[in-house]
Amino acid sequence: LLSLNQGIRDTTTYLRAAPYVDTVFRANPNHPGAAHYLIHAYDDPIHASLGLAAARAYSRIAPDAAHAQHMTTHIFMALGMWDDVVAQNEIAVGLTATAPGHYTSWLLYGLLEQGRYEMAEQLLGRVRGNLSGALLRGQHTELARMRAHYLLHAENWRSTVHGWKLEPDRMTLLGQLTDVYADGVIAYRRRDPARLTRAASEVGRLVEALGADRAPGDPELGEGRVMAKELGAMLLFLSDRRDEAVRVLREATAIEDALPMEYGPPAIIEPSHEVLGTMLLEMRPAEARREFERALVLAPGRSRALIGLTRSAIAVGDKPAAAAAMDRLDLNWRRADPRVRDAVLPLRRLVDRMP
Repeated sequence: LLSLNQGIRDTTTYLRAAPYVDTVFRANPNHPGAAHYLIHAYDDPIHASLGLAAARAYSRIAPDAAHAQHMTTHIFMALGMWDDVVAQNEIAVGLTATAPGHYTSWLLYGLLEQGRYEMAEQLLGRVRGNLSGALLRGQHTELARMRAHYLLHAENWRSTVHGWKLEPDRMTLLGQLTDVYADGVIAYRRRDPARLTRAASEVGRLVEALGADRAPGDPELGEGRVMAKELGAMLLFLSDRRDEAVRVLREATAIEDALPMEYGPPAIIEPSHEVLGTMLLEMRPAEARREFERALVLAPGRSRALIGLTRSAIAVGDKPAAAAAMDRLDLNWRRADPRVRDAVLPLRRLVDRMP
């Protein structure tokens, strides 16, 4: 049942599989296969809590199996349990290699959600240093995703990571698209319309190439289209065509919402509801708040969405909501770099001063 959709999540089918696996797991809580497949059945944000016992058990059942230790974090990430995401993927990476791949990508994302940007940058440096010289498109594509997540979280334009020139001919089309997309978002944040225009044009070209290679309903094609619409909306926003930008982003959110529920670090590096919420903060904060709330349904505990929710709740005068979002961010960032914690102190003071 779990394999019927060729690796594309179909929640209804996955939930049909769950009772069969759960029967085995309850009869034998030390059965590694049962724990593994039960995690797969429940590893989306809506149902992840049902797989928490299996995740905890799996970490004990197979302490020396890298994939088992990583698999537990399919549940932990879906619940926004960043300390566990980092701890288990550190074990998985320690049992394998610090090269661009599944485990290092999830570890990096967990560190970013913890606000540990310095350690994330160090990890990226080690990962790039261990990049295989062979034409392994998976490794080069994963490095592009990791770089994009790091830059759009840390916003450290002076870092060596920002200056990296990756090798597009060694990536998949979606890897190339992700790399250019990240440069486009950086251009938007730095208010550089010329650079953003070039990035948007190139992403559009890559989406066309991806469309020629994939079936119309392919999830990666949908992800590419969302990122292309985001860059287009950013261009409109910088041109002071804000209502048009919002309309385009609503199209992007509709595409994203229709995609299969994903697990792991977002393939759409800046989720569309988050991008739309950030724009709406400058226009209609009540609408912005709804977008950040939706973003957190799809990616529970994501730190950037929590910051947006805090700001939108402040703007509409809802202190309990602002305080709750800020408290959750504090929980995420209790081990954050000092400069990261310091950056949100003014936001905390705004919340505390609310009537």
